[in-house]
Amino acid sequence: MNFQALKWMVDSLVQTFSCPECGSQIWDESIEIMWTAGQNINIDIECPKCEKHSMLRAQMVAMELPIQDIQIKAEEISSQITKNMQSKLGEIEKFRWHIEDMKSDKKISTLIKDSHIVELNKNLKSNNISMSELFWE
Repeated sequence: MNFQALKWMVDSLVQTFSCPECGSQIWDESIEIMWTAGQNINIDIECPKCEKHSMLRAQMVAMELPIQDIQIKAEEISSQITKNMQSKLGEIEKFRWHIEDMKSDKKISTLIKDSHIVELNKNLKSNNISMSELFWE
């Protein structure tokens, strides 16, 4: 077993392992490597609080991950998110234009009527757009 893999395993245990008896976290000093043989390892972990011992047996297995496939998936997801955002921005621009149009209408004695606010609210909700998105806040 190579040293890097062993170090990674110990670091991972320190971050994730908690005592099954009392739930306490462990430290590097709590871990004792009992023996290694090939890819196998036996580990004794002593809880620093209740002193209970836990025995772990692990086996390191090398796996080839399809990194290229993962990167392609990330690019596809990013592309889809970009398309969704562009669509939402298009909807927001429509509403923004509508509001500007209502504000500039000289026939309206008030800037925005209650009925326009109700209509705008319905349109926003139906398109899953918040007021803060509408006003770029």
